[in-house]
Amino acid sequence: MKISVVLLFLFFPIFLTLSSAVPSSSSPSVNNSTCPVDLNYVLRLPWNSSACQNFHPSDSVDDTRRSDCCGTLLSLIGIGLARRLKQTSMFNLPDLRTSNSCLHDFQSKLSSLSLPDYLTSFCFDLLQLVVSPDVCVKIQTIPDWIAKLGQTMPLNQGCKPDLTDLTLCGACMSAGFQVQKELTGIDGNSSHARNCFRFAILYAAGIVNEFGPESNGAMTCIFGISVYPSVDSSGNGRHQALVFGLTGASVADFGLAVNGR
Repeated sequence: MKISVVLLFLFFPIFLTLSSAVPSSSSPSVNNSTCPVDLNYVLRLPWNSSACQNFHPSDSVDDTRRSDCCGTLLSLIGIGLARRLKQTSMFNLPDLRTSNSCLHDFQSKLSSLSLPDYLTSFCFDLLQLVVSPDVCVKIQTIPDWIAKLGQTMPLNQGCKPDLTDLTLCGACMSAGFQVQKELTGIDGNSSHARNCFRFAILYAAGIVNEFGPESNGAMTCIFGISVYPSVDSSGNGRHQALVFGLTGASVADFGLAVNGR
C-alpha cells in the first residue's frame, strides 16, 4: 500500500471552540429551524470515521473537543459551510436556531453511519457555527473579507490548484498562515487568531480552490481530513492523506507556529 503523508495546512482540531464552557447539550434551548446546508455529502464522501466509532468523551470539555473525533467532525461540517460561503457569501450560520437545526441534521447523518448518537452534543457548542462581528475583524461576509484584505491575497494563488500534491499543499499552508497573521494584526486581538484562521480555511476551500471543498485535495490538505483508501488503475490501495502529528498540537504550539518562533 502506497501511503502519502500530507503535511496538513490546518489545525482544525485546535479550533474546536468559540465558547468551551459547556457542551452543546447544556446550551440554551432554541426553537427548531431549517438547516440551509445540504449535509448529504457526509454519507457520500470517503472520510475516515474510525476515530468516532468508539468515541467516549473525557471528563474535560476542552479535551473532548480536541479529540481526533471532534476534530474530524468540525472539519467535516466545515465542508458544508465552505460550500454555503460560495453560495451566499456568508461565513458561518445566521443564528442559534439554524445552528441547532444543522447540528441535528449532522448528527442524523452520523447516526445513519452507525456512529454514536451523542457526537454533536459533546463535540460542538451552538455558538461555534454562528456568524458574529466579534469573531475576526468584524468579518461576516465575503465583501467584509475583501474590504480587509483586498482583491489579491496569498490564498488566491496558493490554494487554487489540486492540493493532493504535497508541494502545492505546503504552499497553501504557508499562504493560510500569512493571511491569518495579517487578519490577526488588523484585528488587534490575539484571542481571535484561531477564528481568523478558521475563516481562512473556509475561504480557501469554498472560494479559492478550483476543485471545491469536496475534492480530495481540499479534504486532505485544507480540512485535514483522513480519507479511506481509494484504488488506482493497477488495483493498489493508496491513502490520500495521513494525519501527521498536528492534530494533537496545543494552542501554545499553534501560537508559536503563527508567530514564526
